[in-house]
Amino acid sequence: MDYLTEVTPAVMKFFYIRRRQFGIDVYMVGHGLRQLPPKCFSYASWLILFDSSENFIERKKELLKDTFDKILKAQARISKKVEAGNPYYYEIILLDTQIRGSYVAQNKL
Repeated sequence: MDYLTEVTPAVMKFFYIRRRQFGIDVYMVGHGLRQLPPKCFSYASWLILFDSSENFIERKKELLKDTFDKILKAQARISKKVEAGNPYYYEIILLDTQIRGSYVAQNKL
């Protein structure tokens, strides 16, 4: 599948829309937000974010303001950890606030 275009494949649309009915969490992982399909931000449950020097402003219009701010803050924390010598540091960011579970509770997300 080509995630780099504006066109979202039919199979992904099906998963995006039916994810809750099937009990599926959608995780998005990429080397930058621009590599992820624009529509995924409306449906993704989680974002796993590693160090990136990408300017995330390119995706601001696809994200809720609170989510965008959360990602920017995480990007700053991740950069500090990487600069301190932990090149593999990452954060898992909750995008779907309807998710309730032990991971969310333990990490106070």
